[in-house]
Amino acid sequence: MLNRKLLACLPISMLLVVCVAFSPVRAESPTDKTAKNLTPTQKLVQDVQAVSLAKEPLEKALKRLSDLAGLEVRADWSALEPLGVNKDTPVSLKAGKMKFGKLLDLALNTIAPKDHPLAWYLSDNQVVVTTQMRALMRDRVGRLPISGGTVETKKTGRETAAGGVRKLEFNETPLETALDFLRDLAGVNLVVNWKSLEVGGLGKDTPVTLKANDISVGQALDLVLSQLNVGRDRMGSIYYIVEDGMVKIASGEALSQTTKTKVFDISDLLMVVPDYAAPDTNMLGNVGANGMTGNNGTGGGWGGWGNTSNNSYSNNGGNNGTGNTNIGAQRQVLADNLIEIIKVSIGNDMWQPDGKGSIKLLGTKLVISQTPLGFKLLEQSFR
Repeated sequence: MLNRKLLACLPISMLLVVCVAFSPVRAESPTDKTAKNLTPTQKLVQDVQAVSLAKEPLEKALKRLSDLAGLEVRADWSALEPLGVNKDTPVSLKAGKMKFGKLLDLALNTIAPKDHPLAWYLSDNQVVVTTQMRALMRDRVGRLPISGGTVETKKTGRETAAGGVRKLEFNETPLETALDFLRDLAGVNLVVNWKSLEVGGLGKDTPVTLKANDISVGQALDLVLSQLNVGRDRMGSIYYIVEDGMVKIASGEALSQTTKTKVFDISDLLMVVPDYAAPDTNMLGNVGANGMTGNNGTGGGWGGWGNTSNNSYSNNGGNNGTGNTNIGAQRQVLADNLIEIIKVSIGNDMWQPDGKGSIKLLGTKLVISQTPLGFKLLEQSFR
């Protein structure tokens, strides 16, 4: 500490210098700065500090892990709860410093039901915790060609090389004027069911405000319609679909009056890779009790699917190999999960007996009968 008499003799300017020199200043460490600039993928492989969980409810445990890595972690409760894993499921874990992805694997391993391994995948800027089968099938469902079709566009000179809009600005612009502008910009046949919009209190003069750069016409339509849909339920919301070479805009109610059937060949989605035990390659004859070395394909990873643990997928390991079990039964499990994910993605009430939709598997053909709204919701879900 400085002597008080000495301080009294110092001029005011010098006192300011002294105060600043002795003031505690918290500088942001290089680590803090680096963490803020990490991408979600980089955060998954970063080392995080030691953690100790003692019967922590799963929902709170995931929140703690989120804070630890600076990356949102959420649970797919619709997939977990049928297995008995819910928000209150206790998580007990004590781990030292390690990569965040590995820490998440360990946490899931402590709560995974027998014969039902859990997994996580990276979606946009968040990690989603779900079942191993749901994580695997998610990628497969996304490969279904469920979009309504294509529509030819004409270049107008106001578009970017990628077909997007260079600059778009609506300021309290009447809806009809905004849609006419997008119609002319894309050079497409855009048809609006104004009667269905009027039922929900929307009209040609409804104001639209939007300012965006370098987006596609489809994205512009999404942004315009999302403004109109604030506070509206699924049937009262407004959508656009591509059908018969036209872009049609109508309410969910209007798009639920008819059904259409689409058939998808999903033979590649139902492929099952048998997990064969590798022959002994130890020339010295050092074999195990079963006459073979190795783990017979039942070690960590996806079992018979090979090592797919990367920045997008992970699991909690375990004895998950496909072995020599019945291929037909495995294919049926894949098909059942595929159908269930499709149903849940838009809501079970959209399917019979509550709704008009139906879905069934005929050989390797998936036959989906659904309303135009149902197919639109599927497209949005797996876009």
